[in-house]
Amino acid sequence: AGLLPDDKRARVAELVAAGGKPLMVGDGINDSAALATAHVGVALSSGTDLAVGAAAVTLYHDDLRVLPWAVEVSRAAVRAVRRNLY
Repeated sequence: AGLLPDDKRARVAELVAAGGKPLMVGDGINDSAALATAHVGVALSSGTDLAVGAAAVTLYHDDLRVLPWAVEVSRAAVRAVRRNLY
C-alpha cells in the first residue's frame, strides 16, 4: 500500500517473472498498472474506472473475505472445463 504506482507494477512483475501467479487487489489509478500486470487483477467497484478496466475481476462490494472463496470457485470451474474437454 505504501508503494508508488511504478513500484507496485515492478513488484508484481518480479513475482510473475519468478513463476508466480500473483493476485493484485486495488481500487485506484495508482493500482491500475499492477492490476494489469498481475496474473489476476481484482478491482473494487467503488474504485476508479481505470482500475476497474485494468482488472480481470471486479468485486461489487468491499468485503475482501470472499477472495479465497472466489479463487476456489474459479479453480473448480477450470477443473470442470478441462474435465469436459478431456
